Amino acid sequence: MFTKSNDFVFNLDDVRVPQKYYRARNNMRGANPGDVWKFSHVHYCNQNRQNHPTQKPEGLIERMVLASSNENGLILDPFSGSSTTLRVCQQLNQDAIGFELNPAYVEMTNTRLNEPFNGFDSIDSRMERVPNDLRKPKIRHKYLEDHISWFLKNHEDTIDEFKKIVKEKYGDNAFNLVSKHDKTDETYEQMILLENEAEYNV
Repeated sequence: MFTKSNDFVFNLDDVRVPQKYYRARNNMRGANPGDVWKFSHVHYCNQNRQNHPTQKPEGLIERMVLASSNENGLILDPFSGSSTTLRVCQQLNQDAIGFELNPAYVEMTNTRLNEPFNGFDSIDSRMERVPNDLRKPKIRHKYLEDHISWFLKNHEDTIDEFKKIVKEKYGDNAFNLVSKHDKTDETYEQMILLENEAEYNV
């Protein structure tokens, strides 16, 4: 993404990727995704595949929109094509305008925007990355809970695979989270204190 102006929006927190390692000095909210992004193409067997030769992955457009605009903003796509940008904006509470000359693609857009949403069709594989060295249960429980809300939002179909990776790395009990409604639970109280410790930076 490029800009000619010094007046621009860049929401880094909305597009961070998980850290490789848990470290007290790391920002566990995530790392900058860097200059090179890798997303799988929309495979022909994908239920979201459209009859368009250059359909872009929704996860790619999701990152671009989140990084460069605020919620309830207005996005312009002057070459709408398969309407991926409009579809993504529809799910991210953004207004969007698309231009398209091909009547077949306009019809495709109308159909696509009225289909139920079941999650974006692609994701940066790093979003499922589970940091190493999350050995302390109270830190690990808190982080794993946050990981899903930070990195897998709009990608619910990836959560089961993420949990599988977690269990392979940290065991079957890794997701035994403490109930936040049990105010008398000693471990819960430790987790609350943990939120204010430098040990778990956000």
